Amino acid sequence: MHSPYQTQRKCTTFYYRTESNNLIKSPGMRYRTRTEIIARILEVASEGTVLKTKIMYGAFLSHQQLKDYLSLLLDRELIQFSKQGQTYRTTEKGLHFLHIYTTLNDMLDKKSRSDNKNIT
Repeated sequence: MHSPYQTQRKCTTFYYRTESNNLIKSPGMRYRTRTEIIARILEVASEGTVLKTKIMYGAFLSHQQLKDYLSLLLDRELIQFSKQGQTYRTTEKGLHFLHIYTTLNDMLDKKSRSDNKNIT
């Protein structure tokens, strides 16, 4: 399944290039919100069927953190687990969440940029 989130997009802590997995840190580091972490997990899992390790490294989580988030996402049916391959993938509901999350972030980024222009 092709994900509409394959382009470079700015997260509040990092710039991600999901196609090549290159990571460029942004200058202002801060803690991520629960929603940002969930979105990153879903983004990684939307690349196809992926192993737990790929999600863990892609979302920058410890094993325990990943277990907790995967449990939440499975309960909410945002991610699906395949016992056969021990893999995960983002469900349609999860893709819908990602779409809304990205749209809201884009709206806030545009608003923030226009506010900054008015200050100078």
